[in-house]
Amino acid sequence: MISNVFTRNGGSNGRSFDMIDLSDQIDNSRRIFTLKAFRRGSILVFFNGLAQRNGVEITELSRSTFQTSFVPSTGSTLLVFYQPL
Repeated sequence: MISNVFTRNGGSNGRSFDMIDLSDQIDNSRRIFTLKAFRRGSILVFFNGLAQRNGVEITELSRSTFQTSFVPSTGSTLLVFYQPL
């Protein structure tokens, strides 16, 4: 669990971030990924170690799903930091 990062003041307004590895959901065709319910606007997605931009490479579809603008290939890593509800 990570806390006190990502706001303009360097804090998270007292909220903690969880991390989940979604690499096991990668299947060479999937673009929609599912995780536990998160606060809108709180997800930070890293594909193979590179941050993905929300609204560009990543689109939040609901409070538990997001879509990538690309199809990750098997063997890639997909790590997500998020604020749980």
